[in-house]
Amino acid sequence: ERVATDTELKHRISVGVAQAFSSVSVGVSLQYIETDPLVTESQKGVTFGVGAVGLLSSDLRAGLSVENLANKDLANYAPTTYRAGLAYLIFKGDITLHLDYKQRDRITLEASHGLSSPERLLISSASVRIQDLLRLLAAYGTSVADDKTGHSRQLLSGGIALTNQHFALSYILLKPDLSLPALHHGVSLSISLAV
Repeated sequence: ERVATDTELKHRISVGVAQAFSSVSVGVSLQYIETDPLVTESQKGVTFGVGAVGLLSSDLRAGLSVENLANKDLANYAPTTYRAGLAYLIFKGDITLHLDYKQRDRITLEASHGLSSPERLLISSASVRIQDLLRLLAAYGTSVADDKTGHSRQLLSGGIALTNQHFALSYILLKPDLSLPALHHGVSLSISLAV
């Protein structure tokens, strides 16, 4: 049984590729979106994104990305999202600290009617290596400024990852809005391979 807070998306599948150069890595991604016909008008399509990460020093990295470009039909379900971030490595990467800025149109429950409002989030996160390949992940985010509806969002996530130089497998639980207990937790499974 579906309720008003259920997502309007039935499927979201993302793939990406990146190329590392001497001090910069550049990547592109594709995302397939399909809405749930039980909740809203059926739509499907593909968006793409681009991003880059560079070394500022041996322990400090900076990145920029933009997601969900070039498909206006899906703008209400996969809004264009801009990100900028810094990552600092401690003890040769055994601990990593991250600070990210994210800006996008926050989709309301009536996304199919085109209702959205700008949202700006500041997200701090960290990872800690507890075994050779095993990492614990945690993140907390908060709105930089209330959106035009007056809503200020806070998010919380945690997870676990298996990583080495050639692959990363992560499982993350996300509470997207701490002020709305009716919203379920999100679950993300991500696999990255270096070839």
